[in-house]
Amino acid sequence: MDQKQFQTELDARRLRLGAALEERDKLDREIAKLRIDIGSLIQLADESFVTEDQYAPLFGVKGISDACKEVLTAFTEALTVNEVLDKLKILGYNLSPYVNAPGTVQTTLKRMTEGQDPVAIETFKDGKKAYQLKAHASIKFQQFLLNVLPPSQK
Repeated sequence: MDQKQFQTELDARRLRLGAALEERDKLDREIAKLRIDIGSLIQLADESFVTEDQYAPLFGVKGISDACKEVLTAFTEALTVNEVLDKLKILGYNLSPYVNAPGTVQTTLKRMTEGQDPVAIETFKDGKKAYQLKAHASIKFQQFLLNVLPPSQK
């Protein structure tokens, strides 16, 4: 293979990677939505044999940060702290260890917007602070591709 063929193959692989990342983002969002739907249906179906402590492992949620990220993943719109709290309860996340659950969730969401690589953005909804995930990896990768691929490949 000559250099042009390698470049063509490299460009094709970059495009495939971008498509795969986009598909993964769609699947992550669908999984998060399904987990919240299942949490709601468990309550509506009155499955009393499922305890609060059984919810989190069932849904793969570990700590409060993971739980908040799971909730934000399920929604494209920004959510207020109270909306996140409601969704955490639907997921069955045990908030009882936290003396001030709204404050804990607020702090967690705020920390998700800070640091070197923030995963969320802070905005406003109905005059209250609200949070949503930043652009997913596939969007970032697509922006990268626009800067790397030759004009004929864009």
